[in-house]
Amino acid sequence: MAPQESQVSYVSLFARELVRALPWGIVFLIVLLIFLIGVKRNFVAMADFALKSSTQQVKSMMLDPRIVGGVKNTVKNGLNYGVMTGKDTLFRTVADPYFKDEVKKAVDYWRQAGEDEPPPWRSKK
Repeated sequence: MAPQESQVSYVSLFARELVRALPWGIVFLIVLLIFLIGVKRNFVAMADFALKSSTQQVKSMMLDPRIVGGVKNTVKNGLNYGVMTGKDTLFRTVADPYFKDEVKKAVDYWRQAGEDEPPPWRSKK
């Protein structure tokens, strides 16, 4: 006569299910091992191929005259814009009367050697 569910202990239930699951676990581990061995053999070849193909792609893109010309033109335009903007800003700053006054104060201060007072453009504390 088979024992009823209420009479089965948790230990025997766990042992019974473990014995039922153990063959599937072994099958899973064997399949995983076969897969990993196959991947390991091809992993070095895959990494080498990826490195060579990406290097070749970057090399061909960087030596393409259309791309080189576009980059060269973009850098030239950027430098030209930076120089022209900087020149305009410098001329506006030098032409500013406040700037001229501050420079005059600074030059006068540095001509007065040996005085212990703070520069005229700084607030006295």
